[in-house]
Amino acid sequence: TLTFTSSNWNIYQEVTLEAAPDEDNINDQAIVTIEANGLASKQVTVYEHDLEGDSKPLVKIEEPNNRDRVDNDVVISGQAADSDGSIQKIELYIDDELVETFFSNTFEYEWSTRNYTIDWHKIVAIAYDSVGNKDTDDIIVYVADSLPSVDIDISTETPLSGTVTFTVNAEDYRGIQSVKVLIGNDEIAIWKERPRTSVTFDVDLDTTKYEDGIYALKAVAIDTGDQESAPFKIAITIKNH
Repeated sequence: TLTFTSSNWNIYQEVTLEAAPDEDNINDQAIVTIEANGLASKQVTVYEHDLEGDSKPLVKIEEPNNRDRVDNDVVISGQAADSDGSIQKIELYIDDELVETFFSNTFEYEWSTRNYTIDWHKIVAIAYDSVGNKDTDDIIVYVADSLPSVDIDISTETPLSGTVTFTVNAEDYRGIQSVKVLIGNDEIAIWKERPRTSVTFDVDLDTTKYEDGIYALKAVAIDTGDQESAPFKIAITIKNH
């Protein structure tokens, strides 16, 4: 309902205009002429204003990039905008499964890839505006299996003698299934328990079994995907005599 008044009128006039919906997304205008007996006619300009608008929003996945190679924990982020309204929500899907809903115009999701197969996977973001219009952006990424890592914590500042205890550490985001420790090509210890992402264990090395000299101490980790780490090598000097 619109009420038109004028100080030159003795009576207030109330006029109701009924507008039909349109889909052109153009804000037009119309001139309405009002006539009353004994008074000069009045012209009123009426402006159309689409409060919500009908244009769809725009959404963009900004990270990662399309066809990226990813592993471990990955941040999926992006944003949406609507030129003639507001963003109601953004839905994020991985392989057609809804993983998170965001009630803002930006999104950020930490994706742990360890439970996904080593293969291509599809990420989809769907943004909805306040009147139900939507836009979709999608990318594909390749989930790769990174190699495990391993190291040996041992002091090499002085020659080793007697029984020496050192520590072995291994990590893999999918899980370590075994770790081998070697001197040269001789296996001196092995860790093999229930797979875990981080492994630490001690090894007691009886140096009296070896002649005095310089040896290569080595560790190799194997993950649950049967991938082998690059060997960690360190030179040790044994001197018992």
